This record gives sequence, structure tokens and C-alpha cells, in this order.
Amino acid sequence: MGDCTTNDVAREAWRTSSHSQGNGECVEVAPVANAGAAVRDSKELTAGAIRAGRDAWSAPTTELQR
Repeated sequence: MGDCTTNDVAREAWRTSSHSQGNGECVEVAPVANAGAAVRDSKELTAGAIRAGRDAWSAPTTELQR
């Protein structure tokens, strides 16, 4: 995992979880080419994001889908 700026991800790539309740307390996720995914706070869009590699991203998301 590492830091990345929101410039590392295309603007249209960010999405909010379908499980978000619309109360403003959620995260957004976006794919990062050849690197897995990036996650950011939906209230602090300019604060940057945390990037997770493919393995680090797929392990918890696979578990959540069970």
C-alpha cells in the first residue's frame, strides 16, 4: 500500500460503494492502472488517496463477497 494523489486516477474512475447510505460518511474507490485500486475519503477529495496493490486489494474484497 502507498500514497497516491487524486491526479493518479482518472476523474471519472472514482465511484462510491453501492452500500453507501448517502450520509456523506463513505469512501470512494477507483482502479489504478497496473497497480490495484485507490481509496479516498468522499468528504476530503483533495487530501489524496491510499493505493493498494492487486493482492492487497483483492484479498479483503474477495472475503467481503462471500
